[in-house]
Amino acid sequence: MSFYRLMLEVDPAVNYIKGQNVIYFKTNIPTNQIQLNLRDELLITGVYSQNYPNLQVDTSSGNVFIIKFNASLPANHIDSVEVSYEGAPPQTGFGSFNLARHNNDLDPVMWTLSEPYGAEDWWPCKNSLTDKADSMDIVVTCPSAYRVGANGLLMSEIANNGKTTFFWKHRYPIATYLAAFAVTNYAVYTDTVILKNGPLEILNYVYPEDLSQAKQGTKELLNVMIEFEDMAGAYPFWREKYGHAQFGWGGGMEHQTMTFIINFGFELLAHELAHQWFGDKITCGSWQDIWLNEGFATYMSGLAYERIKPIYFRPFLNGIRNSVISQPDGSVFVTDTSNVGRIFNSRLSYRKGAYILHMLRWVMGDAKFFDGLKAYTSDTSLAYGFARVNQFKGKMEQKHGSSLTGFFEDWYYGQGHPTYQIQYDAPVNASGKLKIRVNQTQSHNSVSYYEMPLPIKVFSSSGIDSIIRINNTYNGQLFTIDYPYIVDSIQLDPDIWILRGNGTTKRETIISTSNQSLSKIGAIYPNPCSDFLFLDKLNIVEESLVLSIKNIYGAKVLEEKVDTRSRISVSTLPAGLYLVELYKNNESLATFKILKSN
Repeated sequence: MSFYRLMLEVDPAVNYIKGQNVIYFKTNIPTNQIQLNLRDELLITGVYSQNYPNLQVDTSSGNVFIIKFNASLPANHIDSVEVSYEGAPPQTGFGSFNLARHNNDLDPVMWTLSEPYGAEDWWPCKNSLTDKADSMDIVVTCPSAYRVGANGLLMSEIANNGKTTFFWKHRYPIATYLAAFAVTNYAVYTDTVILKNGPLEILNYVYPEDLSQAKQGTKELLNVMIEFEDMAGAYPFWREKYGHAQFGWGGGMEHQTMTFIINFGFELLAHELAHQWFGDKITCGSWQDIWLNEGFATYMSGLAYERIKPIYFRPFLNGIRNSVISQPDGSVFVTDTSNVGRIFNSRLSYRKGAYILHMLRWVMGDAKFFDGLKAYTSDTSLAYGFARVNQFKGKMEQKHGSSLTGFFEDWYYGQGHPTYQIQYDAPVNASGKLKIRVNQTQSHNSVSYYEMPLPIKVFSSSGIDSIIRINNTYNGQLFTIDYPYIVDSIQLDPDIWILRGNGTTKRETIISTSNQSLSKIGAIYPNPCSDFLFLDKLNIVEESLVLSIKNIYGAKVLEEKVDTRSRISVSTLPAGLYLVELYKNNESLATFKILKSN
């Protein structure tokens, strides 16, 4: 779409809307019709084109209507139609067209909230995640006792015969679901923040009874905006404004340049502000990837704590981690976009999504991670448009310098989380070896093994503590580390970088066995296994390798030739303990005990 000029008449005490939308469009191919969205509950009272009289309107396709022209429009043709309509909007999603009361039920308030599919509930539009209007006007007339907040800049308010018309002008590309207005007896005040591109107005429309609370909350947000610019680049809509309009829904909604908000708490304000970069400037190109909006905004609110109120950052991480691991399953990637509750699942899309970013930061390091965020938000092919997860992944891989496919397969598409069982054997003098063995269980079988660098804090009797980083890639992996101090104890992941269950850490003697020989030349994983064993990362360039599996009675149950990267099916073997042996020319190279589960 090119442009919307949406002109409405409403009363916040009445569930009714009457209006016209002048829609400028550009054809991609030759056509004699355009398709738009509007719910059947709203009556189309007229359709007009300056250039094409006698338009026909087909409303037989449910909540879609088709405008047919009496001529063929060529490709790349720019034209416009005006659609007049009225009616009582239906309620879908989170309540796309809402009426409520505030101030002890004395004052009416009306607002819209179109995410994900509700724009067509109250205005004729192209309702999709494939096309943004280049710009739009929102012109709303209401009784003069009230004010209207909306996207963009307020150009005028004109009173006439007991009513006032508010003209809001927005000149940035905007997704359909991010267009909005709200109406009540707002009190208005302005904050100003100095940003990279100069001073920016923060315009606040709040309930008069909440004015004092609002002023304190929005004042704290000014430093958050400065920090977000440092992390994600310049505020995307700096030529206009940022602002808030208070409403009665239980949270916030990141309407472009003017968030609708229920209260003025630090974390909620930071979350919605972050959406101006992640969700508004760059919008998820499918509700499958809502993580690009909600996971990012959730983590950015945590980063606001880290930078401005650091005492709250660890409780923030603990809270979202405990929420995620409270259930064993669930993917951040949304497979059922018809289910609004699944799209906006707080445990998965928001909290697990936020933790993915936290872990990605750990994997990449701060410098590369934040460089990647800026590269993503500044990409001209994505900015003010749409993105899918692979486009973000590609930007991060460029900064990381290597593939992140395994990370995303495990954490974004996969379900569940790992739990670690750590054994360590500590030196008894200052010249010994610290041995650490890592075992892992998975809460869901969609991931065979979560390969992650693990932070281990080592506490020494000398009082000199340190954090070491071990790259864990398979079950039973043994790390032998030169450590110059006597070790008192170790702690896995002291700064909670890893999304994990509550595992165990035990000090016990680790005796070198033949299992070590396999870890030196490669890896067999997972352990326990169910359907497949993987033989990987061999430091051998040889032919005639044979893998043999025997049961606990010594009977051979499977034997096959393998190479330096093989997958061995064990799905037909009954559950139990097995001995795996790797041979070359009938000479045993390594042995390994493995547990087969059902």
